[in-house]
Amino acid sequence: MTDSERVMSYRMLAIARNESEPLPSMEQDQYVSMANFNKLSWEQLLAGLDAVRSNTLSLISTIDDAAWVRSGTVMNSPVSVGIIAYGIAGHELHHLNVIGDKYL
Repeated sequence: MTDSERVMSYRMLAIARNESEPLPSMEQDQYVSMANFNKLSWEQLLAGLDAVRSNTLSLISTIDDAAWVRSGTVMNSPVSVGIIAYGIAGHELHHLNVIGDKYL
């Protein structure tokens, strides 16, 4: 979840700053397999997520009205800064629902 938010935040930054080049895809399973998350404590994982979320919120606070509707290309599809921000929020909610359904 943390790495995905890092990538989505980068995409939001790039498009908000008017990047004209297409942005690459992200193979989440590859990222997870290379991250060694199982070697980190829950405290480390949560601290990392908290730091990334704080940075995402800081970035969002710098985006002006014109940039929210600015579009770029991600994975060969057009996407706006606003849609990416909603995607970040929705991604967290999705994972919280999965955790609730599977473990709580």
